Amino acid sequence: MEFYLLEIHARYPNWNFIAERINLSFDEVVDGESGNGASLLEGSAFNEGYRSLSSHSYNMKTNKFIEYQSEPGYYNASKESIAYYMDPRNYLNEKYIFAFESLGYSNNQTSSVISSIISGQSFFNSIYAKNFSDGTGSASGDIVNAASRIGISAVHVASRIKQEMGNSLTTSDSRLGGNFTYNGVNRNGYYNFFNIKSSCKNCSSIYSGYAYEKGWNTPYKGIYGGSEFMYGSYIALNQDTIYYEKFDVSTTNGHYTHQYMQNLAAPIQEGGIKYRGYVDSFRDYFNTAITFTIPVYNNMPEYAVTAPTLGNANNYLSSLKVNNVTVPNFNYNTYNYNVSISSSASSVNITGSSMVSTSSISGTGTKNISSNNPSLVVKVKAQNGKYRNYTIHFTRKESKPTTVVDS
Repeated sequence: MEFYLLEIHARYPNWNFIAERINLSFDEVVDGESGNGASLLEGSAFNEGYRSLSSHSYNMKTNKFIEYQSEPGYYNASKESIAYYMDPRNYLNEKYIFAFESLGYSNNQTSSVISSIISGQSFFNSIYAKNFSDGTGSASGDIVNAASRIGISAVHVASRIKQEMGNSLTTSDSRLGGNFTYNGVNRNGYYNFFNIKSSCKNCSSIYSGYAYEKGWNTPYKGIYGGSEFMYGSYIALNQDTIYYEKFDVSTTNGHYTHQYMQNLAAPIQEGGIKYRGYVDSFRDYFNTAITFTIPVYNNMPEYAVTAPTLGNANNYLSSLKVNNVTVPNFNYNTYNYNVSISSSASSVNITGSSMVSTSSISGTGTKNISSNNPSLVVKVKAQNGKYRNYTIHFTRKESKPTTVVDS
């Protein structure tokens, strides 16, 4: 960790780095963040190698990944993916370190910086053409005004809107003033730029339902209300970086359950959005005293975790036989078996089938058995190159003694 910080501090001597000790082990947090729905990735943007093979995420028999029920197009991430995106060392470069930037308000974050961040979101032009009576009359102005009143980073607000809304939406989207139903009644003209969810069970959009419940019937109310929600519900609870808003490890009221976003890649993606906003319109900001809070876990891996290998990760067997007989109690996730063979057997024939066609098997066929080597290993190699071993331990049946009858 120290090496990474020294290198980046040499380039930006005005930056301040705070190492925050997290009294949790790295592996413990990876496990905590791997619960169903805790860490998701967009299927169209990430290879299958990033997805979880857990029972609620993947059907072994059909080789089908299961979308997370409330987020169409998103899938549970594997523990390898979580470890990669959770390792703070993977953020320690000029671009992604902004996932660690303090989210308090800064008067350096002017309307021009905000305009650069949201420049691709043309839907704001259509929204503000309606000339609402409140606010400043522009999205960038409203973001800066709301942020200064609340005490939250205006760049964080703009980056979060960019992350949640993207660039391609139009005002027909119910979150941007379009039509939706709330308890069976048609509604429109409500704004939720942050994808904050309602618990409404009879709404065509739980996001628009939340805006309706809060009375966010102007864009300024939506911007101010969403910013206030982020500040009060996260930043004020010590989840004061984008990283901590995703990985709930810095609070004292439990862990892993109080996170703003399920998207595992959001800290890197949103940190990149902030970086690009500064580069495009406010490069001098890099020479100011920016403060970054960096988590340090117990028992971190010796080296920074690398990205998962691409390709299907399924390396399970669907069958395993010795001399055409299925090994006792075979199960795809049981890796050690005991098999009895005759005392005189010098070889056995091992066959097996992989769960999916993208994996390959080695260690099958006719194999010699000796007293010095009573075990054989069948290896299954997944498309992503990872191996899984199934070990068969052989024991010999004792020969029955020959009965001698005295004459």
